[in-house]
Amino acid sequence: GASDGVQNAVRIYSEVQKVSVLIAFNSWTQYTTWFRKASTMTSRKSDELNLTSCCLENVPDHVFIHWYKHIHTLNLGRNFMRKQADPVPYGSSREMELTVGFICDLPKFSHLRNLTLSDNELAVFPTHICNITTLKSLNLSQNL
Repeated sequence: GASDGVQNAVRIYSEVQKVSVLIAFNSWTQYTTWFRKASTMTSRKSDELNLTSCCLENVPDHVFIHWYKHIHTLNLGRNFMRKQADPVPYGSSREMELTVGFICDLPKFSHLRNLTLSDNELAVFPTHICNITTLKSLNLSQNL
């Protein structure tokens, strides 16, 4: 509070680490300057996404929803990526399973230049990758 000289503060809580941090500022000007810079940094979407060693069998759907227009470099190395499973018969109990996120969906990344799928479970070349017209670099090393 005002008695200890802290009038402008921001409390940041990490749900993952269950830790709360208080950042105090000496003036309203310092607070607003920091807040403006922090807002700008957190609103930017990076053009690189590293999902190495995340035990993924497919690309998470939120990546397709939020990142597909922004990603230039996508690293999916050291996961369990493989060719999409055979289509699920209509009306089966598995019908509602994942419908996006397989390697055949990667051409949806409209600006993708660099793709790493090394050290996964790809037994054959994923031909859908040929539909990524912006792709300049592809790493498929150390697959099955």
